[in-house]
Amino acid sequence: MKRRTPISLARLMTARVLGRRFPASIGMIVTHRCNLRCAYCGFPDLPSDEMDADQWLEAIHAFLQAGTLRMGFSGGEPLLRQDLDRLLKAAHGNALVTLNTNGLLLPERKDLLKWVDAAVISLDGNQEVHDGLRGQGAYAGAVQGGEAVLKAGKKLIFAMVVTKDNTNQIPHVLRLSEDMGAQCFFQPVTPCAVSSGKAASMLPDLDEFKRGVRFLQAAKRRGKPVCCSRSYLESLMRYPNATIEKAQCKLGLYGGFVTPSGQVCRCHVNLGVDAAPSGRDLGFVEAFRRMPMTDCQGCFIYPYVELSNLLSGKLLPIYDALRQATIGWRSAGE
Repeated sequence: MKRRTPISLARLMTARVLGRRFPASIGMIVTHRCNLRCAYCGFPDLPSDEMDADQWLEAIHAFLQAGTLRMGFSGGEPLLRQDLDRLLKAAHGNALVTLNTNGLLLPERKDLLKWVDAAVISLDGNQEVHDGLRGQGAYAGAVQGGEAVLKAGKKLIFAMVVTKDNTNQIPHVLRLSEDMGAQCFFQPVTPCAVSSGKAASMLPDLDEFKRGVRFLQAAKRRGKPVCCSRSYLESLMRYPNATIEKAQCKLGLYGGFVTPSGQVCRCHVNLGVDAAPSGRDLGFVEAFRRMPMTDCQGCFIYPYVELSNLLSGKLLPIYDALRQATIGWRSAGE
């Protein structure tokens, strides 16, 4: 099946005009298992019931048939699934395929990168800081994993979660990204359904965080590889006041997630709630249509905000988001 981008975009715009749901961006959380124990993450404590490969393939094919434009595979650590290559291969060429990983297993499983358009690797600072937050050897694994992505000719994005312990590491992550030929994005730690009990106590110092944001704004003006749109960076200057509210957030309307057990939910804040419908019982697209639109408290989660910016109807957010999307699609077409 060839990628049907123009058709899917037309269907997305039609859905937006008519106020209908459309699964433009779908995250496949293929496992809660992880080979690290990050300080602010609670994924390993979540239920571990996982769909088998055939059930995941059913979900993938259903959303592709419905017109999904971007399909992201994440965990936990998705590379812990030995059948991940089958899932990536099924999606590749039919949507923009992204892989979120800590990078540690990429060198030994580099062959699956042929089915990926872009890899997002977590990087929270230099070796001392990153290993302190995620575990011994995590930094070396992230860098080596990034090198494997670049050697495969794929787009590499480093993702930094900003906490009180690493705000001063923003320049390091940007510098390493530039040196390696990668891009990077930054978002503050967000206490939510999948964060650990420590997350709420790890919020960054307000003044230090805003200095970091101003640094990123200046770096972006100089052409540095900061993925974050100008609109998103401006919203970070309003932190901790939520940047997207219920009426503005487009998750649930134009995006969602499939959990390891097959529930379809709006976002990480609502992940695994009892009311989330089961794709295994209803069919995955039908479950997406039936997702409850629970109250949104607002957040600063980078991909959620950028998707909402793209579909907000405001010219500057659309320009910034489309510019980033164009880079991604160009990479995917190589």
